[in-house]
Amino acid sequence: MKEKNLFKIALICSFFGLIILFFISDKISIDRINISEINKEELEQLKSEGKRKAEENIRNHFILKKIAENESIDVTDEEIHEEFKAIAKANNVPLAKVIDGVNKEGKRDEFKNNLILKKTVDFLLKHAIIE
Repeated sequence: MKEKNLFKIALICSFFGLIILFFISDKISIDRINISEINKEELEQLKSEGKRKAEENIRNHFILKKIAENESIDVTDEEIHEEFKAIAKANNVPLAKVIDGVNKEGKRDEFKNNLILKKTVDFLLKHAIIE
């Protein structure tokens, strides 16, 4: 039972990391680096770690998606609109700009799916048995 709870907590932590990255991804800039400055060992280590993290994130995503399906977790248009309002307020931008940005980039379905995953995490937290 303890392993199950730890697994849920790990899923939740990974999910929140994905959500945070989703919302700040347009604000992150990465400086260019010269790959020739990285030795082969470091490069292989970076590739290995990146692959491991990607596999972990994908696995967690599919697990949360399956839980959402099994528990019939969905979001309404009203919940989506409320989330748009929260983002607009947090970033001090007009609501219309947030909505237009999401719609223009064709990200509405992705946004909805992320809200479903967030709601799934909330569901897990609500029903978790922590000893």
